[in-house]
Amino acid sequence: MYSSYNYTTSSADTDAISSVIGALAGIGIVAWLVLIALGILTLVAAWKMFKKANVDGWEALIPIHSDIVELQLGGIKTYWYFLNLIAICGIGPLVLLLKNIALAKSFGKGAGFGVLMSFFPFICYPILGFGDAQYIGPQNNQGPVAQPTAGPTDTMNNNF
Repeated sequence: MYSSYNYTTSSADTDAISSVIGALAGIGIVAWLVLIALGILTLVAAWKMFKKANVDGWEALIPIHSDIVELQLGGIKTYWYFLNLIAICGIGPLVLLLKNIALAKSFGKGAGFGVLMSFFPFICYPILGFGDAQYIGPQNNQGPVAQPTAGPTDTMNNNF
């Protein structure tokens, strides 16, 4: 017994496959263009943020160096960046989170803004760079400062 099979495809199948491949390629190209635009926006915002902190803006363009400068702007020791490179217990994301929280506090923002910086840098960096946030410095990261209390000489002067 002879059976014959037809292994040819119709032009309708080929057109449908070509359309799907074309649509996916178009979506991929648009996604890459959006990611490149967001990356450029984040770099320009980091440049402006560095300028607000009296650091040369071009330093935001150097990958490892810019992270170290951000640690310093937040008042965190530089060696924490190198702990970020060690893959023990997944310490990298923790260092990134701590860096962003300290950096946000150095610009007068809260810890919640620092957490958002970790997940949405393309939104938060422009807020710091182009917004009205001013660089306060890392002294803002040390918690509440104890106010001096009145000593015995101060109480004596108030009696007059």
